[in-house]
Amino acid sequence: MMAKNDADIIRTDTGSTGRATLLAFDGKERLCGEEAFAHVAGESTVTMINVLLGKRLSELNVTDPTSMKHRKVAIEEDESGRLTAEVAYGDAKKKLHVTALMGMFLAQLKKRLGEETKEAEEVIISLALPPNHAEDPSVERAYREASTIAGIVAGNLFVADATDCLVATYTRKIAGLNPSEREHLEGKHVLLLDMGHTHTTAVVVLVENVTAPGSEISVRKVGVQHDEALGAYHFDLQLFDHFAAKVAGPKIEPGSKKGFRLLSGCERIRKLLSQLGEAQITVEHLAEDTDVSFALKRDELGHLCEGLLGRFKDLLNAALFNAQQDGVTPGTNLGAIEVLGGGVRMQVVQQVVHTVCGQHLPFGFKLDDSAIALGAALLAMQSRAASADAVVTENPIAESAAASVGLTPAEVDAAYANELSMQAQDYEIKQIMAMRNKLESFILEMRSAPGKKHGQSIDRAALNNVLDDAENWLWEAFSDPTSTLEVYEAKHEELQSKAKELCAAYFAAVEVERAAIEKELEEEAVRGAAEREAEGGDDEDHDTRKLKKADRMRLVVKNKEEGTELFKDKNFRPAAARYQKALTHCAKFFDLNKEDEAEVKALKLSLYLNLASCYIKMENWEQVLRNCTDALSIDANSVKALFRRASYFEHKKDWDKALTDLKQCAKLNGATEDKAITLATERIKKHIQNEKNKEKKTWGKLFG
Repeated sequence: MMAKNDADIIRTDTGSTGRATLLAFDGKERLCGEEAFAHVAGESTVTMINVLLGKRLSELNVTDPTSMKHRKVAIEEDESGRLTAEVAYGDAKKKLHVTALMGMFLAQLKKRLGEETKEAEEVIISLALPPNHAEDPSVERAYREASTIAGIVAGNLFVADATDCLVATYTRKIAGLNPSEREHLEGKHVLLLDMGHTHTTAVVVLVENVTAPGSEISVRKVGVQHDEALGAYHFDLQLFDHFAAKVAGPKIEPGSKKGFRLLSGCERIRKLLSQLGEAQITVEHLAEDTDVSFALKRDELGHLCEGLLGRFKDLLNAALFNAQQDGVTPGTNLGAIEVLGGGVRMQVVQQVVHTVCGQHLPFGFKLDDSAIALGAALLAMQSRAASADAVVTENPIAESAAASVGLTPAEVDAAYANELSMQAQDYEIKQIMAMRNKLESFILEMRSAPGKKHGQSIDRAALNNVLDDAENWLWEAFSDPTSTLEVYEAKHEELQSKAKELCAAYFAAVEVERAAIEKELEEEAVRGAAEREAEGGDDEDHDTRKLKKADRMRLVVKNKEEGTELFKDKNFRPAAARYQKALTHCAKFFDLNKEDEAEVKALKLSLYLNLASCYIKMENWEQVLRNCTDALSIDANSVKALFRRASYFEHKKDWDKALTDLKQCAKLNGATEDKAITLATERIKKHIQNEKNKEKKTWGKLFG
């Protein structure tokens, strides 16, 4: 998960917050995170890369042997003890170091961060490392080497202990409370509990100075325990063994396609049992290509996972025992429990927490799944401020390299060069797909041209022959390695030229109509100027009068209401002119108090939204985007602005951005469902799935 120090979560392109350390190689295409989920059972998909980083194979086979069996891609050691994975990239097999794979993953995060910040300022990247990373310098070394491979400048990289990140975020959260809301924590111990996908961490902190005026709140760690092989995923693995034994026929092998389908079903039923006492799931094509159903009760889940729950109980007791020297006594001096992570949503896990800590302590919700990411950002900024004049070490772990396992400088440089080469290939693939989409859109547009206004002049048969040839060329280009971006661009230009030649009368008529519309707009502008002159010359360039608020507001409302009447009668261009005129008057208020400013701001928001609606009707998409952007600068949570901007992105075939806006609309609406948003979301998802199917078919045929 990525978070900025202002607590803003950096979402993925599709609006998600979490990012699985997952890489899939499909032909010459690389898929990262959620993009790779569809390929999770692929022969060249490496999962949970973070678990492997800085580790030895012998260590993983002892600490987490079951998880290792469920990996599709075999993890091996090279002659120096570094972990590697062999994947198919293009038409060749590549054996890549796990550190290089993490570098690829971090490079994608760096790219997303650049899109978020527009690279307008220096960005400090902070990584939260496992709590036990200090015990093995190989872990931190691997993360630093991966960051270098990703192109992250050493001086802009900060690493932090995940427990320190939790403490930093918790401190910030309680500092934002009113003194009366936090006074009960004075001198108390608080348990911060994180059970994530693959790990569990328990941190006991002592809270002090929460009520003293002017004093800085103190939150100090007094007990820490961490298990890197105890997470929600391990409960799924336990269920896998239970359900696999019930399937008739050949054994369901871990890491096989059927194995992945069953494991996904185990995750679903575990999540259902967090809310229900009993649940049932169906896994498709599991036994001799037939669907298999499974049922489980919550108490059965507890029985099947007794070993895991016992380890969890021991971990909690150990964390509290470590804190005893500070006077913590379970059930008496423990003042609060804060939980995060998907694992703690399981009722069987919560029961263990209450057994150890006492039933009287409810779970708090001051922390969420972004707490560690936010804490990492906060600690980086604090460290940066404290060491502004410090000399940055180019390689902070060079002096401890002898005690750790990692890549040589030459191997890091080679991996970085390889990453740059792959990024260039990624870019070309995206450009080719964009040009293919452009070609397909033009073909689709021209196929419908004979049925449009002025289309009667087109020789439909001749046009269809040209378009059929173009479609056939597109399919043939799939398997032709010489079909570069330049070839696609040349084909697009050739097709446009042929279409304009065949449809000359059609395009001429369309141009005449466009010129007439332009003339109408110019005439409307002249009429508007005359009206402004009749009103006293209050046009946007010459009206410098300092009218009182009431008089100026009268002009704003008058033009807004006229615009609305014109819009209702489908006179969209004149309506837009009236709304624009109203905005011009909004800019000329000068005697406003805070309440007046809020009123004018609300009016401007409404006008921008109305203008966006007008331009959607006129299909002037750049103006749609501009007015939506202006509206969102006033209210970033305007559902109407987000929805209308999604229309712009949909028209531009930027499906991911359209879906992101629509998801935000649904989130802002909460439990209230908007049918238009729901339908648009379903439509965009279909477009995205079609694109994925098309790309898979394209590159499967090209490299198959």
